[in-house]
Amino acid sequence: MKTQDENEKMLTEGWSRRTPYKVPEGYFEDFTAKMEAKLDEVQQIPYKAPSKPAVWWSYVKPVLYVAAMVAVIYGATYLIVQPRLDESARQAQLAQVEEMINDEEFVLLADDWDEDDVYELYDEMFCYNQ
Repeated sequence: MKTQDENEKMLTEGWSRRTPYKVPEGYFEDFTAKMEAKLDEVQQIPYKAPSKPAVWWSYVKPVLYVAAMVAVIYGATYLIVQPRLDESARQAQLAQVEEMINDEEFVLLADDWDEDDVYELYDEMFCYNQ
C-alpha cells in the first residue's frame, strides 16, 4: 500500500509551480506615472450630487399601490360573484315560468298553441337581444 507522500508525489510529478503568465518588460517602470495621469483625469470630472426623488411621489406611490391592490381584489371578487348572481336570476325566472305553467288560465290558453307559439313565448321571456 502506498503512503500519502507517495500519492502526492505521483499526483504532482508533472506540475510546475511557475505560472505561464509573464509581466511585460518595463511595465512597472512607468506604472506610477500612468496611474497618476489617470487619477488626474478622474479628479477633473466634477462631482454631481445625486438628485433627490420628488417628495410628493414618495407619499403618493404607496397610496397608488393600495388602490391598485383594492381594484384587483374587487375585480376578482366581481368575476367570482357575478356568475352566481346570474344563476340566481335564472332560478327566479324558472320559478316564474313554473308558476305560470301551474296557473289554470295559462293552461287553458296553452291548449290552443302550436309549436311556433311556444318558441315565440320563449323568445319573449329569455332572449334579451331584441
